[in-house]
Amino acid sequence: MKNSENTKQEEKLPEGWKSVRLGEVLANEHLKVGIKNKNIYIPVAIGELGLRDRTEIYGEDKVLSENTEKYLIFPYSSVCFGLGSKSLAVDVNDVLDSKYSVSPAYKIFKFDGKKYNPSFFRKYFKFLKDSIGDKFLVLSARQGKKIDEEILLNHSVSLPPLHEQQKIAEILETVDRAIEKTDKIIEKYKRIKQGLMQDLLTKGIDENGKIRSEKTHKFKNSPLGRIPEEWEVVRLGEITSLRRSKCLPPLNEKYIGLENIEKETGSINGFIPSEEIKGISNEFRKGDVLFGKLRPNLRKFYFADFDGFCSTEIFVIVSDSNIINQSFLYLVIQSEKFLRLAESKVFGTKMPRTSWNILEKYEFSLPPLPEQQRIAEILSQIDNTIEKEEAYKQKLDRIKKGLMEDLLTGRVRVNKLIKKE
Repeated sequence: MKNSENTKQEEKLPEGWKSVRLGEVLANEHLKVGIKNKNIYIPVAIGELGLRDRTEIYGEDKVLSENTEKYLIFPYSSVCFGLGSKSLAVDVNDVLDSKYSVSPAYKIFKFDGKKYNPSFFRKYFKFLKDSIGDKFLVLSARQGKKIDEEILLNHSVSLPPLHEQQKIAEILETVDRAIEKTDKIIEKYKRIKQGLMQDLLTKGIDENGKIRSEKTHKFKNSPLGRIPEEWEVVRLGEITSLRRSKCLPPLNEKYIGLENIEKETGSINGFIPSEEIKGISNEFRKGDVLFGKLRPNLRKFYFADFDGFCSTEIFVIVSDSNIINQSFLYLVIQSEKFLRLAESKVFGTKMPRTSWNILEKYEFSLPPLPEQQRIAEILSQIDNTIEKEEAYKQKLDRIKKGLMEDLLTGRVRVNKLIKKE
């Protein structure tokens, strides 16, 4: 006889759906073991980005030097659980060719690919992980956090019939393809920008909008190699300075911490409430360039378009407007050559960092102000395109999240679409 709690749960189920324990869906997989580095299986890791080649993440040398000599084969129609960068990570292998393998630290469960749609479960388990994932984790004295198999397998979930699983998977995959396509467009424009920056910061652009070359324009020798005749070589510290006004941030003012600046994008993801800031901060003003000084953050930069306050672990760089355009300075700061210098010259062991004494010695070629403006305008057009595509991707991410919440809970049904087909 069913208890009142189970009966109450079933009453809330969408018509045709059923409540099952994950233990009825998942079964312990009889795991085959593959020897690593035999070019048979691709060693993968599972985290926030899903299934990824470990050599892509950690580098081949790191993977080859690991102590683990064997990997568990991650077969088709199986679910793999592991501890990712943000606690529980989960993925489903819906690729028929069982070419993947994972570290024995992961847990792999088999499910019936004929009774349950693998593509649906790829979405469903990620949704489950985002909504209640940490419920499956317990603390272990030896291993820290680990997956509690009993809690996991006893958890009840609501599942639609197979034909509805298929349609839900198709809808969500359509959004995924749109997100993937947008990602490729963003990466394409980022590559275009990097290539243009390399040309524009070394050769420049003339009054007719043409990139200079030695065939059509005059160049001269310099400590940095051949540069346009009108350009000069300068040190960063000769034409910029640090804003050193430190204070307690006033209430209700915008405060940026290192965690608010996204790596390599020049974007910020929000602010820290000023009432949470206990120590002193740096003040910055519109047009200043912010640059993280700690090693993990040496590729974090931001062009301030408002007045505010930031962490003292961020340099606030001010340009001499009579010599260098603010936007052009921002291009110099985000150039690969400057970033490599910052990364190569760090000191300290506990919190490795760079210093202004190092960065101010950075040498680069500087065009006249009108040409700086032209260069900045061209690259800002690409930045605007990238921003539009990133905004569109964020919109797609919101649509996907809403669809997952609606379709994977049965709040919105796909029966009418199935009947039409």
